Amino acid sequence: MSPLLALALVATGFQPGRVVPSVSVQPDKIDLGQTTKLTLALEGPAPLRIDLPAEAEKLLAPQSAAIWLIRPLGPPKVETLDDGRERWEQSFRLSPFFHGERVMLAFAPLRVNGQEFQFDAQTVRVRRTLDDAKAENAIPVTGIEPLPALPPEPSSASGWPMLAVLGGVFALAVAVVLVRRSRAVSPPVPPVEWAERELNRLERDHALERIDARAAADRLAAILREFVERRFDLPATRLTTGELRAACESAEWPADRSEPVREMLTRCDSAKFAGDLPDPSEMLALLASARSWVLAAQPTPSS
Repeated sequence: MSPLLALALVATGFQPGRVVPSVSVQPDKIDLGQTTKLTLALEGPAPLRIDLPAEAEKLLAPQSAAIWLIRPLGPPKVETLDDGRERWEQSFRLSPFFHGERVMLAFAPLRVNGQEFQFDAQTVRVRRTLDDAKAENAIPVTGIEPLPALPPEPSSASGWPMLAVLGGVFALAVAVVLVRRSRAVSPPVPPVEWAERELNRLERDHALERIDARAAADRLAAILREFVERRFDLPATRLTTGELRAACESAEWPADRSEPVREMLTRCDSAKFAGDLPDPSEMLALLASARSWVLAAQPTPSS
């Protein structure tokens, strides 16, 4: 270490044995349904002994774990520095469940080199993407357009009997078609049967490579939302993943029903908004999970 650098570190209160933390959240302004990247780093005397929890969500304080989904982006990285020091770093993908100007991201304590340590809390601006979807902004339904005026009656009325016959035949044909359509209306397809059919079709298209991973994830999310709307009468197709989670809590869904669909929709959101695309094996696993969840939601005779 150069004398000038040593003097500068002493002047700033730097201690060779001190553990120096850093937290990075990029970007710190996202829309609900998007993700951001969290990077935690520590610099200290080698070797750094960090007691990490087995589950990534336990890195967060309880109040933050309830509003953020956290997933590791690979294993930690350790870099050897000068003067017997190390730098530890690990990155995570964060997905918010709620929106707000300052959504808190607080961390649980860690043990580093045998001492308790805690990263500084951060805030992220999470914007709601459906603020403009209001009834007053809807385009009003237009009325029936008036028919064009009839042409002037010809001077000779010799063709009117034939026109009257043709008109009667046309009216009879229209009436027959309308009656047949009314009789041919089939009963609505049960939600579980509909979802199984759509999931099978998606699995076939994916296996034949008719659609890419992004389109497959988007279509899976649409099927799940439509099924929730048909089966449970929740407006899932008009809600973000975070809003749907809140609606499920208001409907008092049990955890074994709400958590799987939230995790699947969050994974689809990551593919759509963050470009974190599932590979073929993960896509098949998602389809299998969706099919199991749909079958578990089969209504019982008492429901």
